[in-house]
Amino acid sequence: MWFDEKGSATRGPAAYERPLWIVFIVAAVTVVASAVYLMLRMDAGSKGQGGRFYVALFATILVGVVSSPIEKILHRLVPFDLATTPPERRFAAIALATCVLSALVLFGAAFLLP
Repeated sequence: MWFDEKGSATRGPAAYERPLWIVFIVAAVTVVASAVYLMLRMDAGSKGQGGRFYVALFATILVGVVSSPIEKILHRLVPFDLATTPPERRFAAIALATCVLSALVLFGAAFLLP
């Protein structure tokens, strides 16, 4: 990690952390909104066969898949570093919380939507 004379991070993972968070949150919200829209538009036959459950499962997996490349980008910004950096740990915590929250929303929608 690089620091200027005042001790604040100027380049490296910290500089790219907020834009990557924004990209991830936008992608996660898009996946969840698309899945809920798809659940609402299903016909009665698909609903009865567990279609909403499978849509929720696939969307939850997709939110996790979206976070993986962003974590790799943060890790590549610090070459030859064996430990995780604070931006990587923060993003991992946000990605985990987002995956859990999206799973709760999606599975709740799958079971509670009319």
